[in-house]
Amino acid sequence: MRLGKRSEQLKSQGSLKNSFTIWLCFAMLVTSLIVMIVDYNLVYKRTTLALKTDVETKIARAVQTLGHPLWLYDVNFIREFAEILTNDRSVVRVTVIDERNKNLVDKVNADTVRAENTLQWNLEEEIRFKDRKVGKLIMSFTNAEVSLLTRRIFLSDFIILFSVLLSVLGTTWFLINRQIFVPLRTLERTFH
Repeated sequence: MRLGKRSEQLKSQGSLKNSFTIWLCFAMLVTSLIVMIVDYNLVYKRTTLALKTDVETKIARAVQTLGHPLWLYDVNFIREFAEILTNDRSVVRVTVIDERNKNLVDKVNADTVRAENTLQWNLEEEIRFKDRKVGKLIMSFTNAEVSLLTRRIFLSDFIILFSVLLSVLGTTWFLINRQIFVPLRTLERTFH
C-alpha cells in the first residue's frame, strides 16, 4: 500500500512538472500570437495609409504639372511624363485622356511588384486649366510592396518570438528542475 502511494506521488510530481511546462508554453504562445497579430496589423495599416497619402500627393502634383491644355503638349512629353510616374513600384498604370476622351497615353508599369492578397485602387483626377476641364489623369496603384514588407516583418517577429520563447522555456525548465524538483527528490530520498 505504501509503495502504491509513493508511486502516485511521483506520478503527480511528474504530472505537475509537465502540467506547469505545458501551461507555461501555452501562455507564452498565446501572448506571442497576440503580439504578432497586433504588430502585423499596425505595420500593415500604417504603411498602407502612408502609401495612400503619398499617392494622393503624387497625383495632385502630376495634375498640377499637366495643368495646361493638353494639345499644347507634345505627345512625347506626355509619354515621358507617364514614364516618370511609372518609375514608382506602387504605380501599376498611368492613363492620360484629353478633353475629347481620347487616350493620349496608357502606360503599364512592368516593374510593379505582384503579390497575393494585395489592394489595388484607381485615382482619377481632372486636369483643369482656367476652370475648364482639359483632360483626365487616371493612375492605378497597388500596395503589394507594403504587403511583402509586412510579411517579412511578420516572419522576423515569428523568429524573434520563437527564440525568446525557447530561451525562456529552457531557462524556466532549468531553474525549476534545479531549484524545486532536485531538492524535492533529495528530500524524498532522505525520508525513505
